[in-house]
Amino acid sequence: MDILFEDKYVSFVLGDNKKVMSQFGEKVFDLACCDPPYGIGQNWKKDKHHKHNKLNHKFNDSRPDSEYIDLATRISTNQIFWGWNYYCDLLPPTNNLIFWDKGINPKTQHGSAGELAYTSITKYPLIKYEVLWNGCVRHENYPKIHPHQKPVQLYKLVFNDFAKPGERVIDPNSGSGASAIAAREMGLRWLGIKKDLTFLNDSIKWYKQHFAQLRLA
Repeated sequence: MDILFEDKYVSFVLGDNKKVMSQFGEKVFDLACCDPPYGIGQNWKKDKHHKHNKLNHKFNDSRPDSEYIDLATRISTNQIFWGWNYYCDLLPPTNNLIFWDKGINPKTQHGSAGELAYTSITKYPLIKYEVLWNGCVRHENYPKIHPHQKPVQLYKLVFNDFAKPGERVIDPNSGSGASAIAAREMGLRWLGIKKDLTFLNDSIKWYKQHFAQLRLA
């Protein structure tokens, strides 16, 4: 396992997520918070004003397969899968869903009104989190380093309801590393996996800068 950065709170791992997950035993993690590719292509290129409009990347061309789902389920007690509606045939029927309301009106603005996630936790039949995420109008002013970045605040709300301080969380598609920042702030132990070195280095840099600034505040 190629750990690029680690402290007592988080571990950033470079590698293929299925290969890395296969190295862990059963139920090593309390929660797998997964945000895999949805298989809808480079949808960010539809918006000419998007920061990553000129980025050509294949990571969103294919959706997760059953092996990915099985591995994440095997190594964790509970799971959250973002983008459930794109691969719901791979997961059991459920009404235990999370809806992220982005505060977007798709009739007049670019983008969807929100995103859905499946959860194995039967605590709520469906829960909604309202976190504004509409281009440059966002709930938080953190750097945008990944085309499919989710807000730190969204992860904090999710972790507050679906995890407990001290628990272990794995993010097999760590993207921007927003979940790492949220996990540390919520008292969780986090491991994230990314196979793209550029994005991984950017997420590590953001993580370090974020907590360095907090120490100086």
